[in-house]
Amino acid sequence: MRRFRLIPAILSLAFLAGCVGGALPSPTPAPHDFAGQFDTLWANFDQRYSYFNEKGVDWNALRAQYRARAVAATNEADLVNVVQQMLANLHDQHVVMRDPSGRVIPTYSPAPSLNWNQAVWQRYVRPAGWVQGKTNWGYASFDGIAYIAIGSWDPKQVKLTDLDAMLELFRDAPGMIVDVRMNSGGDMQMAYDFAARFATVGRTTEYMQYRNGPQHDDLTGMVPKMLAPRGQWQFTKPVVLLIGRGSASSNENFIAAMKELPNVTTMGDTTAGTSGNPEWFQLGAGWSYTVSRWVDYTADKKLIEDHGIVPMVPITTTAADFAQGHDPVLEAALAHFNISEPSAGAERERVEDWNSNLPQLSAASAPLL
Repeated sequence: MRRFRLIPAILSLAFLAGCVGGALPSPTPAPHDFAGQFDTLWANFDQRYSYFNEKGVDWNALRAQYRARAVAATNEADLVNVVQQMLANLHDQHVVMRDPSGRVIPTYSPAPSLNWNQAVWQRYVRPAGWVQGKTNWGYASFDGIAYIAIGSWDPKQVKLTDLDAMLELFRDAPGMIVDVRMNSGGDMQMAYDFAARFATVGRTTEYMQYRNGPQHDDLTGMVPKMLAPRGQWQFTKPVVLLIGRGSASSNENFIAAMKELPNVTTMGDTTAGTSGNPEWFQLGAGWSYTVSRWVDYTADKKLIEDHGIVPMVPITTTAADFAQGHDPVLEAALAHFNISEPSAGAERERVEDWNSNLPQLSAASAPLL
């Protein structure tokens, strides 16, 4: 079996088209025009960025603070350093930079507080007969209760057809645990398409606002995001959805949709609180950056950015829990279905090449959707 690689999501641009009307001019300055590069970047944020008011950022004051240093830059690396410091004030995980080699560099990386530990998690899913999907997903069964883990919504890692086939295996299961604590995002449409397999009627699951004018508070009205049933059948039996600080970006869109379904109970910790629908722009000399363009709310009109989505059933986890080999969140989900914790001695097979040294997932470690 292949190792279960839980890799932070790669930015998908498929959903970005058509979200903002009337593209504004954003010329790319000459490679050595550092003042021009800075001014163009500043103007792109000034005219497009959606979260100034929510974050309480004085963008004019930041220009005054950083522009002189940008003008004094002697090379692109100096300018990039100044720009990164300025953008860090936005505290926005969707505002990232990309160097000429394609490496993505976050401008803001909050300290993660995760409620999922891969090495401990393995202790539970191995005895339950873990079956590894082709890439970043898989499933098991705890006394007949389906357990599925989806580590990304990136189409390069996870295929919707594979998830549909996995769901078919558990069509008659009396209940299901869906674990996305380790999922930092990917493609929003795929996330919604999978959530649609649990929906029996159409319903509003989120609201979005988009920048539509020169003032920082120029936003459209609340645009509803709808979830409609998909597929020949829907899973309507009880579902426990496991979430946490590692749940970010388009995964939060998935969670926002799922939590509106009457058969779904969310459990774990508050999500990362990062939703930006970013667009890429050129800086200069092969560098580029992203600008967040929407304001995202849950169905009850609670802001997701910087706030996250609060679980229906909060479960506290500590480093001591994981050090002692316990996963309180998964144990709570099993208890919800009256299932005792599986015994590590009951392992039915050895999963080859498990990698317990994979990095802890962080929503800020890769560009997000």
